[in-house]
Amino acid sequence: MKVYLAARFEHRETLRPVRDSLWKMGHEVVSSWIDETMKPAEMSQSTFWKKLAIKDLAEIQSADLFVLNTNVGSERGGKEVEAGFALGQFQSKLFYLVGPVRNVFHTLADRVFPTWAEFLDFVRTYHREETHVAYAAGLIDGEGCFQINRWQGKTAFRYRPTLKVAMTVQPPLKRLQALFGGSLSPGKQRPNPKHKPAHVWQLANHVQLAVATKLLLPYLTLKGPQAHIILAVIPLMGQGRGRRVIDKPQLECLYQEMKLLNRRGNF
Repeated sequence: MKVYLAARFEHRETLRPVRDSLWKMGHEVVSSWIDETMKPAEMSQSTFWKKLAIKDLAEIQSADLFVLNTNVGSERGGKEVEAGFALGQFQSKLFYLVGPVRNVFHTLADRVFPTWAEFLDFVRTYHREETHVAYAAGLIDGEGCFQINRWQGKTAFRYRPTLKVAMTVQPPLKRLQALFGGSLSPGKQRPNPKHKPAHVWQLANHVQLAVATKLLLPYLTLKGPQAHIILAVIPLMGQGRGRRVIDKPQLECLYQEMKLLNRRGNF
C-alpha cells in the first residue's frame, strides 16, 4: 500500500520514525517531503515552490492512503490543501486523521486516531500485504455480495450497507475476518438435507466496511460497481449502527441500483 503523510514541514523529523515503521510493515511511503533539504541557491523561491507543489500532488495522486496530522494547526495551509486534493479522490483513496478534528472537512475522514501509535497499531492490524487483499477480492468476486439492507421503520425506511460471503467451509472466511474484521456466523442447515451448512462472514461496521471496500476496489473484477455504490452510501448514513437513518432519496436510489446489479443473471 502506498501512503502519503501530511504535516507541517517543521515536523518532518518527527514523522521519520512513523515512515520507517510503515516501511517495515511492507508499505511504501511516497511523501518525499519528509527528507527534503533546502532550496538550491541558483533557483528562485517561486520556481522551487511550484516544483514542490507539483511533486507533492503527484505523490498524493499515487497514494492509496492519505494521512493528515492535525496535532498542530496549519498556519500556512499547505497540508490542508493537500487534504482537500486527497478528499477529491474519496472513492479511490483512504483518508485518515491523526489528531483532533479542526474543521468540517476533517469529519469526512475514514478514521480518526488520537496518536501516531494508535494509527500504526490500526495499520498493523487491518492493512495487510497486497497479496492478501488480492486473494480476498477474488474470493468476494466469486462468493461475496455487497448489498444494502432496507427495512421499514416507524416513520421511514432504514438502510444498512454490508458485505457478506457465504461458504460451506470456514477457513477462507476466517481469513477474511482476520484481514478486515467483521463477524462470522456458524453454519446453518439449509432446506435441502443434501446441502452442507453455509457459514457467513459479514462486515457491517461503517468504518471497517469503508476501509475494506477501498482496499478491495483495485482488485475487484465483477463487484466493482457494487463497491462504488457502497462507498457512495456510507457518507449518507447516520450515526450509530446504521439504523438511525432518515429516509433520503439518494439512499433509495442507491438501494435500487444495488438491487438491480445484484439480480441473478447480471454476471
